[in-house]
Amino acid sequence: MMKLNKTGSPENSPNVTRTSEHELEGHHKGRNVKLSRGQKIIQWFSSLKKSLIAGIALLRRSIKLSFSKDPAPMKGRYWEQVPLPNDPRQLKEIAIDSALAQIPYTLNNDPVSCWKTVREAENILIDSTESEAPVETQHQIESRFFEEIINNKKEKHISEFKNTVLTREQQDMAQNELFHNFTLLPSGMIVDHKTGLTAVMVINQATDKITLIFGGTNSAYGASELLDDSGLKIGKKPGRLRAQLKANWQNLTGQNIPDCYHQAAKLVQLIKSMANSNTLLKRMGLDDSLGMLFLTGHSLGGGLVQYSAPKNKVLGRTFSPAALGYKVLEDLTIEEKELARNGLVSNYLIDNDLITTPSGYGLWHKWLAPTVIGKRTIIHGNKTTGKNTLYGRHSWSHLHYMVALEHKKKAKK
Repeated sequence: MMKLNKTGSPENSPNVTRTSEHELEGHHKGRNVKLSRGQKIIQWFSSLKKSLIAGIALLRRSIKLSFSKDPAPMKGRYWEQVPLPNDPRQLKEIAIDSALAQIPYTLNNDPVSCWKTVREAENILIDSTESEAPVETQHQIESRFFEEIINNKKEKHISEFKNTVLTREQQDMAQNELFHNFTLLPSGMIVDHKTGLTAVMVINQATDKITLIFGGTNSAYGASELLDDSGLKIGKKPGRLRAQLKANWQNLTGQNIPDCYHQAAKLVQLIKSMANSNTLLKRMGLDDSLGMLFLTGHSLGGGLVQYSAPKNKVLGRTFSPAALGYKVLEDLTIEEKELARNGLVSNYLIDNDLITTPSGYGLWHKWLAPTVIGKRTIIHGNKTTGKNTLYGRHSWSHLHYMVALEHKKKAKK
């Protein structure tokens, strides 16, 4: 027999009224009940707690999905991932360009180490059992292009240019306000301390290849104390590194297009025009059989190559390049970005590089895939370099490329 409570209702009856629950909703036995301030606060906190629990659960599921082990995509709208080539000659070109991209970092303060790096890359295909590798490098600094540009900049107020070899159109380009703060260092490198742009040109004496190299962050080290031709100090111009860091931040956040990107594009346009003129090359005292202009750069310099190469339809090769931010990428036309994707720009990256391929690269691909435009080749870092750290995989990337290329060369035998 079912036991009755004091009200005469069965204890387990489903029709029992839960007064306490209905009171929180503002009702009691069919009547409206005004909640006290304390009850309202309790009700609000209860609702907030439920929302927070649901939100945290959703966030956890989203993070788990984002960092899932799904393979990263191999191509995007303006980029495509490709393996290292098998052709030994192409491997040698990659090694040399990687070494050249390091020149702006060491040319001013450690030229011996600078050219040793280039020479090792030139001889990458020579085995230790073969004849001794050449002592002299095939590459030499070529500053006459920069000299002509800066001389025209100085003479901008003179109506007649008696000493220039540039055409009138090239003179107008050389007088662009973007070039007004260029300084040519005794090493043959140009630097703009206000924008952070650094660049140097080399010519391969064996192939006549002309390469314009853009420096990365902290390139032109030692340029703060400028020297004249006789080696005397002519003053200090600080701000180069600060300007480079500012350019990186502006590019990354998409605030605007840093001035050094505009400068790089205009500089490539002018030098391409000069290099394509046999008459001008002769008047500059250069061999008119020189080849086409090529671009290379590391880190920030790689970002400048990605931007200026498609702008001027010039081949470029980058190493651990800075990704192009929203504003910079938006300034490139669809045609220019497609030119980069179709092979005009080749990018070489180290896996788990803090700057270009950080941990969770699959997520990086999903969010930032369009920013490194062109062909991409990703190389694994190597412990034998002694620089297999987050910092080393970026700043010492050339060592990792050289090891990867050596392994590729041996695998072909």
